[in-house]
Amino acid sequence: LVLREVGRRNFVEGAIRRAIGPALIELGGATDLKGGYAYQATLLGQLGNSFISAESGMAFGGYRSDRYDRAIRGQHALSVDHTLKLGRLTLPTHVQATYTQRAAGETSLNLESRVSAAFGRYNVTAELDWQKNKLPVGPDPPGKFEGRLLVNGRFGRVRVRGESRFSLSQGPRFEGVNLTGEWTGKGNVERQASWRAELGYDRLQDRGRLGVGYVRRFDKFALTAQVEGATDGSVAAGLNLVFSFGPDPRRKGGYRMSSNRLAAQGQVMARVWRDLNGDGRKQGDEPYEKEVQLSAGRVPVTQLTDSNGEVMVDELQPFEPVLIGIDAGSLPDPFMQPSGPGVVVTPRPGVVAVIDLPLTSAGEVDGTLVRAGGNGIEGVDLELVEASGRVVATTRSDFDGFFLFEKVPYGKYSVRIAKLSAEAARLHPVLPGRIAVDGDSPSFHLGPVAADAGAVQTAQGQAP
Repeated sequence: LVLREVGRRNFVEGAIRRAIGPALIELGGATDLKGGYAYQATLLGQLGNSFISAESGMAFGGYRSDRYDRAIRGQHALSVDHTLKLGRLTLPTHVQATYTQRAAGETSLNLESRVSAAFGRYNVTAELDWQKNKLPVGPDPPGKFEGRLLVNGRFGRVRVRGESRFSLSQGPRFEGVNLTGEWTGKGNVERQASWRAELGYDRLQDRGRLGVGYVRRFDKFALTAQVEGATDGSVAAGLNLVFSFGPDPRRKGGYRMSSNRLAAQGQVMARVWRDLNGDGRKQGDEPYEKEVQLSAGRVPVTQLTDSNGEVMVDELQPFEPVLIGIDAGSLPDPFMQPSGPGVVVTPRPGVVAVIDLPLTSAGEVDGTLVRAGGNGIEGVDLELVEASGRVVATTRSDFDGFFLFEKVPYGKYSVRIAKLSAEAARLHPVLPGRIAVDGDSPSFHLGPVAADAGAVQTAQGQAP
């Protein structure tokens, strides 16, 4: 469901996906159930050291969604990412071509390129942008060819960004420059406040300006103040109260107030609970886990789960898949662990996705790898194996043969020597002993585990 200015629309969509060699291809289609429909084809692949992405989409019959408005009929894009090596210098490079078809018959072709380089604490990026529009009738508008040079760096707590712009349509011509500095306080409370100073010059208007701004963020709103002066004598000042309203899935029919831009960004409500029976489904007697830290890609998650095991994750980039998972280091119980790496979510602006992140009970397994004479065997790679044959954990024996598997989910296992280690030490990979990690025995002690030839026959008889 997508809420737009014309009201609520219902959509049905489907897609098929297939991997062909080093490429992943997806074909998808959607309808708004009112006669409008759209298709999209996507390709992700690798050619040598280059990563290729291609996308083609068309909309028909008045189809409208959060990706296609009434003005856009089709959009097709091809991009290539490659890392160049220039001596010790690494240069990430990006090139993209986009062809857009509009409902009125206008088409546009846009070519973009970007190359970056890091020099110590500074990062320098050069960008080129070329665009040409074509009208169905009349003369075409003039094209655009622009260049930008960006420099980012940090001086202590001050983050500095510089940008200079050039017009290349009729030869190189300087257009303007901006220099921005941002910094925050040291303490936890002061970090909610930030300062911003900006100095700029626009050649077309022959106008220089200097501005200073202050932002103080609270949980439900933010206050911003700014003052600016220019060389033409103009002065401006402003004080703003910024907040957003959005649905709150934690309360039926409820809404919440936030300082984040809820309508323009994606949101996730995650619920963390203890999966006592390991079935992956929340049962009535399975408790929620509070004060758990989540991770969401590059987006910082500052809030911990509440007493109901719930937490809201805001400021997610729309349409960019992100892995929402549990930070295992924040778990208060060392014998608990996430049941998986997390859930991949593709955020939509203004829409809250609800996900469950179960925790499973875990234990540990230890023992000592020895020869027939009782001497420990050092530096041997060991594997903890389920009854199905899947390796769930690996470790290496210490100088005295001691080994330890940590954060082992409840279940039945056996231990074996990794293939390369077994061949190097001339040991049989199968080791004797069966292991059961459960609530009664979260710490399972194998004791001495013989790995010599005399124990091979017994171990083979006990192998699962």
